[in-house]
Amino acid sequence: MQIRKIFYILMTFMSVISQSTQGQNNYSLLDHADSLFLRKKIIQSNKTYEELFYKQGEYTPRMLLKMAYINEGLGNQAKTLYFLNLYNTINPSKQVLEKMESIADEYQLKGYEYDDTEYFLLQYYKHFDKIMISLLAFGFFAFIYVVIKRKNSRVTKIRALMVILYLGSVFYILDAHLFKKGVIINTHAILLDAPSAGGNFIAPISEGNRLKIVEKNDIWYKVKWNEKYAYIRENNIVVLNH
Repeated sequence: MQIRKIFYILMTFMSVISQSTQGQNNYSLLDHADSLFLRKKIIQSNKTYEELFYKQGEYTPRMLLKMAYINEGLGNQAKTLYFLNLYNTINPSKQVLEKMESIADEYQLKGYEYDDTEYFLLQYYKHFDKIMISLLAFGFFAFIYVVIKRKNSRVTKIRALMVILYLGSVFYILDAHLFKKGVIINTHAILLDAPSAGGNFIAPISEGNRLKIVEKNDIWYKVKWNEKYAYIRENNIVVLNH
């Protein structure tokens, strides 16, 4: 219990000195929830946090950590992992990745294996907009340069081809960025081999597991589980936005 408190206190402090807003927040309501939390009125504070999160779509990194702390104390591991995941998309942290892996190991959940690649990808997602703007700007100036230096037709064609390939690579990365993960939130979720209620049963999947999402098909998500593709209804999973 003491280790759990120390972890959340440390991560909350780190979130204070980093970017601490997600959109425009209702600070009066958030302050009220924080006040309840400090007075150890955990259930009341959680209700207010949930109103901000679910009804108004507003949150801060510190709020996500507090919601994760509350839900871990309540034994709701799926929500705990969900809020830690969201926090990590805003402020990538090896400590949070290790915390999620620890919870997953304790409850035998899959999809939280931590490695340096996972941390690198989180950093990439965090700075994705800046990276893409830089790459597109470079491609634009390269295109202008090719147009200006169009005297030698053969060289121009080669340069033009290189610019096209470069821009094609950038847009491929843009498309690949749509890759997401999701956390199972229902206790009786199942995986099927087709996006239909008549699909063949593959396996049950318990609450809290995390899957790779490939694409959305109507009310179904195509996911990757145990190195195989399967389908799950959208009401059984919450998507983690990068």
